[in-house]
Amino acid sequence: MTATPLRLSRSDALRFPVGAKCIAYVRVSTERQAGETKVSPDTQLKVCARLATERGYTVDHTVEDHESGAHLERLDRLLTACQAHRLPPGVRGLICVYDTSRWGRFERPGVDRMFREQLHRLGWDVVLGDAPETGNEAADLFVGTGQAIASTEYRRQLRQKVVDNMPRVAAQGFWQGRAPFGYAVAEAAGGRRKLIVGSARDVRTVLDIFARFAKGKTLQAIAAALNEAKAPGPFDHHPSHTWDWSESGRRAPCGRWTSSSVRAILRCETYVGRIIFKPREVRDEQGKPIRFARNHVPEEHWVVVEDAHPAIVERRVFETTRRRLAEKAKPRRWSTSVEPFVLSGLMTCQSCGDVLVGGGGTRFGAGDPGATRFYRCRNSNGDNATCVNPMLTINQRLIEREVIGRVTEHVSQLVKSGKLAKLLDEWLGSDGAVNQVNTLGRELEKLNGDRSRLVKKIAEGLITDDDAREQMAAIKTRIAAVGRELQAAKVKPTRSDRKAERERLLKLAADFPALIKKVSPPVARDLLSYWVEGIALDKKGRVGTLTLRRVPAEYRVFGGSSSGNQARRAAAKRCSPDGSPPYSRR
Repeated sequence: MTATPLRLSRSDALRFPVGAKCIAYVRVSTERQAGETKVSPDTQLKVCARLATERGYTVDHTVEDHESGAHLERLDRLLTACQAHRLPPGVRGLICVYDTSRWGRFERPGVDRMFREQLHRLGWDVVLGDAPETGNEAADLFVGTGQAIASTEYRRQLRQKVVDNMPRVAAQGFWQGRAPFGYAVAEAAGGRRKLIVGSARDVRTVLDIFARFAKGKTLQAIAAALNEAKAPGPFDHHPSHTWDWSESGRRAPCGRWTSSSVRAILRCETYVGRIIFKPREVRDEQGKPIRFARNHVPEEHWVVVEDAHPAIVERRVFETTRRRLAEKAKPRRWSTSVEPFVLSGLMTCQSCGDVLVGGGGTRFGAGDPGATRFYRCRNSNGDNATCVNPMLTINQRLIEREVIGRVTEHVSQLVKSGKLAKLLDEWLGSDGAVNQVNTLGRELEKLNGDRSRLVKKIAEGLITDDDAREQMAAIKTRIAAVGRELQAAKVKPTRSDRKAERERLLKLAADFPALIKKVSPPVARDLLSYWVEGIALDKKGRVGTLTLRRVPAEYRVFGGSSSGNQARRAAAKRCSPDGSPPYSRR
């Protein structure tokens, strides 16, 4: 039988019968423990009855908790009940417990003594079946503290064992945690769990979300349509834990589709049969645990299992969805300035390699306050400025006018000459995806060779573990990234998908001159990033190099290779000191 936690309602206050003087406290945290002879409730009650009889009491009431030994709320309830219960005058109450572990396995051993002392002040003594009673209070306290420490250490070791075993369980294709919407959890051999396809209604909802998004619907529109249809969602399977709404006949306050819940489903790789387990705690070479913040686990520690369970969504559909989600990702929040810095992050400093960002320069009170605004190298100011003497700055209006004008001219020429359509047609009939798979395969083979050579150097003592740690981490991270790119590259878009993308990009290019003038600054920056390969500024030579793409960046991700072949060829234009705006020196 699987060890499933038993949760009881905590809403009802704990009360003792009138006149009760002896309480038997029983605790089991799993169904397995409840069925075991060693710590079953019946076994614990027998020991509690013996402890009461030895002290001249009889058990008047039994408190049975089905919770983890680390939960302090259960003893808070017991403490409140003892405080509210009135004992006969001159009589102390007695709480009998099977042993120290049934009383609790706390994160700090002192918590055990804290609760026992609080109960003692209220007139209740706690007796444990494994606690010694020598008559010497100091000796009993010393031994009891040691038992509490041992119980805490056992809990820590048990938790660490579970944490260390979770990646191995995931690598075998078993599921851990609650099932995503559209799936259900089924018992497997060895007490493990596997994902199976859930109800047909939920599966239809998942497919409907992907289909609507593929047709161009926004996340908000999809959520509104689902709410209007009163479609059940993940919030019905996992309602709010704050309040119990089961008897109210109403949905929990969170029981509505939102853009966030729709986005979570569109991003979930579980729907293609893939398990991605990101352990938040791993061990280094010396066996010491290393903890990571949520969603900040390095890729080399990820456990990825393909075809671990039945897929609901086709991989081709999922990859297209993921690409479009990346396109629709909102940029950072812009200021309310009438002239935001639309080129921030697109320009780099040749001296230090860092990017240029908006650097201020507004002169309030002037006739034209924004005339002196400028971009600056990010390393040119602050406490640890490194790119100085001189610092790289350039006037905002001049560089934006120059870049936008040249990009507009470049795109217009590609459209009018028909070169863009020819390039896209070449990709429709090319084997770019095959070349990408071969290139990634060779890179993966090289990385595995680098890892083997590094392991050999460590084994031969040519390099220490500390010196090799960063190199090994970088290699593992790249191996994980290449593996995912290789998996995505093997998913070939259909010819109809490629043609639809071609028409969309041709229209986007044809409308570029008009769009760039009227769209908001965040959208303008995205449009420029499709065509700008890079803008490098040399503060010493006072020149800049603008490198433009012949194929938009997003198309290379969709159908072409990212390894530097035909899609990466760019038309590089050198800006002379006379043809480009001068730097503003301060």
